[in-house]
Amino acid sequence: MQGVKHMSRAEKRRYYSILYLGLLCILAISLPLSEFGLSLALIILFLAWLILGDHTKTLDRLRKRESIWWIGLIYLIHLAGMIYSKDMVYGWHDLRIKLPLVVLPLVMGTSDPLGRKEFHLVLRFFLTGVLIATLAGTLAVLRSETAALPDPRMLSPFVSHIRLSLFLNLSVFILLFRLFDVSVRGWWKKAGLVILIIWFMFFLGVLRSLTGWAVFLIGIVFIGCRYVYLSRSLLPGLFVATALITMVLVIASFAVRSVARFYHTDDIHIEALDKYTSLGNLYFHDPANRQVENGHYTWLYVSEPEMEKTWNQVSEIPYDSLDRKGQEIRFTLIRYLTSKGLRKDAEGVNQLSDTDIRAVEQGLTNVLFLKKWNPYTRLYELIWEIDFYLKGGNPSGHSVTQRMEYWKTGWRIWKAHPLIGIGTGDVQRAFEQQYRQDHTRLSPEWRLRAHNQYLTFLLTFGIAGFLLIIAAMGRFVYLERRKLDYFSLVFVLVAGLSMVNEDTLETHTGMCFFAFFLSLLFLARKEKYEKIKGRNNAGSRQAVG
Repeated sequence: MQGVKHMSRAEKRRYYSILYLGLLCILAISLPLSEFGLSLALIILFLAWLILGDHTKTLDRLRKRESIWWIGLIYLIHLAGMIYSKDMVYGWHDLRIKLPLVVLPLVMGTSDPLGRKEFHLVLRFFLTGVLIATLAGTLAVLRSETAALPDPRMLSPFVSHIRLSLFLNLSVFILLFRLFDVSVRGWWKKAGLVILIIWFMFFLGVLRSLTGWAVFLIGIVFIGCRYVYLSRSLLPGLFVATALITMVLVIASFAVRSVARFYHTDDIHIEALDKYTSLGNLYFHDPANRQVENGHYTWLYVSEPEMEKTWNQVSEIPYDSLDRKGQEIRFTLIRYLTSKGLRKDAEGVNQLSDTDIRAVEQGLTNVLFLKKWNPYTRLYELIWEIDFYLKGGNPSGHSVTQRMEYWKTGWRIWKAHPLIGIGTGDVQRAFEQQYRQDHTRLSPEWRLRAHNQYLTFLLTFGIAGFLLIIAAMGRFVYLERRKLDYFSLVFVLVAGLSMVNEDTLETHTGMCFFAFFLSLLFLARKEKYEKIKGRNNAGSRQAVG
């Protein structure tokens, strides 16, 4: 500290600028790789700003930059929510999670702005972190012995697979800009960008995150529409518009055909059903249960005594035990046999191959899930989840239908506290209480929070706090509207869409992602870096529309 006091202002500024840029790069690369790295870099960044920052400029910038105060208002609303909270421990934990929303805009908004090269250097570190995360996930899968499509959680060893899907989306959109940036010269650079884009898109597909897929498709449509709007040349704009319409029609057609395929079921005549197995045992039939797998009814031709005896002869996992996903293996086996069109008896089990047996042990409920790269597989899983839920099934463990339960529960909580909500600290307690009141079908381990950031704001702070938060975010963007370029728009799109299906700001990584890129793109740049110098072959006003 004594040495710092004797530094000249110029020396302190030079040391701080180097440290500041380095820490931003560490923050960027840590986002997809290390929560510890994020926390450490954040603490050091704040201390460096506190000790080495030019605080005469800081005060002046804080006076002039109203937008920083508007973002700070969101944190103040969380603080105010502590006044009427009962669970102080949870409340203070939530306030700690939200600290990056104060620290990063304050530090990055009052430090000297980044130049174009520095800005792109930070983005390159982020892209490098995402690439390392995907390679680590690939290595983890290659080391595993699973025969089926890998569990998305295995593919994302450092952060949530949904969070990684958001990082992949933002990375693809950044790389698309660089691909059409005429300042990026050399065929090998362009080829490298194309390879990275293809790899990230492939990995996004394998992650099987519906949130990630939805954000990608909406993002591509947005970028395409923006290109058409900004394009001065008729032909490129017409080509992109045609491609977008074709893509939407193909996806819609595929979805409709998939639903029709799912509900194309066997014709059954109750009086014609066999009553006995080939071994002479009585079949169990429940024609009233309409649960299906690949068009075959699950609860027809069931002989559990035969299945149990035969299964225990061919598998190391007992029939009355759990598969490797923690599901009752007898139900996994029943669904798997049904998906192959086999009867649920000794004869059906004996027709399973070694691959089928391993698949059941791993928790695969349908033979389709052995097809690693079939796009219908994830869509089938989604349709099955919704169909099962609507027929009265337990949504536990099913990502989409669980969220339906979360949203219904969260909505009821808000309706009971419409004006100012339940307070910062009582969210988890309120959900637990509401689940008990509703006699929810969800298992205790799946009784989670809203998984919708907007709904979380609404039930936590009521309509008053919710409108204030939305107004603060809107005012921030309006005040910094000069920075609304390609980069900031795709970030707002990715972050905004993620909040529909996730509590993005309720986790440390999600909060850091939002606060970091919000500050980087709106506060930390000298200018918007979208306009490309040189000739644009597409003839558009800006490089990427």
